[in-house]
Amino acid sequence: MNESTQGDPAMKSPQVNPPRRQTQTYLMELLTSQGLRAKKDFGQNFLIDLNLLDLLVRSSPITKRDVVLEVGAGTGGLTSRLVEHAGRVVSVEIDHGFFALASSEVENARNVTLLRADALAGKNRIEPAVMEAVASAMKEMGVDHYHLVANLPYDIASSIIANAILHELSIRSLTFTVQLEVGQRILAEPGSRDYGPLSILAQTVGSATLLRTLSPKAFWPRPKVDSAFVRIDVDPLKEPDRTDLARFHRFIRDLFTHRRKNIRGSLMSLPEFKPLKNEIPVWLEELGISRDDRAEVISPAKLRELYQQLTKRDG
Repeated sequence: MNESTQGDPAMKSPQVNPPRRQTQTYLMELLTSQGLRAKKDFGQNFLIDLNLLDLLVRSSPITKRDVVLEVGAGTGGLTSRLVEHAGRVVSVEIDHGFFALASSEVENARNVTLLRADALAGKNRIEPAVMEAVASAMKEMGVDHYHLVANLPYDIASSIIANAILHELSIRSLTFTVQLEVGQRILAEPGSRDYGPLSILAQTVGSATLLRTLSPKAFWPRPKVDSAFVRIDVDPLKEPDRTDLARFHRFIRDLFTHRRKNIRGSLMSLPEFKPLKNEIPVWLEELGISRDDRAEVISPAKLRELYQQLTKRDG
């Protein structure tokens, strides 16, 4: 682990070497020299278009007073840029060999904590040690929130995004690279094929923006699909209680397991709401929701109102 301390949040970061130009040729030679290879199981596709790497950092709202979480340090190309722009960086890498490379890349930086760990403790929770490191960095910087900036490993991207939003630590923005289809799910509008729990969660707490689409040529090894830069901004005025938000998210996921049924049928498929079968049609009408509508055509705001009505009467 590469630990550091940071005093005055306004203090300039220590002088570090400029980020190396991690081009495809450089990375191929580096991995060969270390006896390493990119592993598909870990979703290791490195962003080799340096202009895009810089754009990812510039597209986030981070400043020298901010704490940033990076998931998937890889060879440290993004990490080395983040330590120049943020007050404190917590970066996670699961692979032992790449953890060593990332550590070497930021060895002179004193404002980074690099953890060798799986970022997830199961599908529905971020590894506690990771969030403890983020909480510690927030305390050092004297802030009550953090940001995520990452070239997310494809296989865990959706879980990281959802669990970061749902975690009790307040997150203010998420700027990341994902498969284009995941980005489309986040931004999807009601009635579209991609609309679902991830869309509703992101749009319940704030707003999402597709910053740029990326071709496979921007990465090495090349993925078989297009990717995207996406930014989610969490609005403090829209942030509900985290426990309630987690319950709402579970409610939405349960609804969408029956997405081909109309909303009344979907609700009746959930055991906890069966005792309310007589009241539900009345509440749907009061909320301006047709009982024949499916969950996939109802806006996040209306689904939130429905959830609040149901849980108020059910509780």
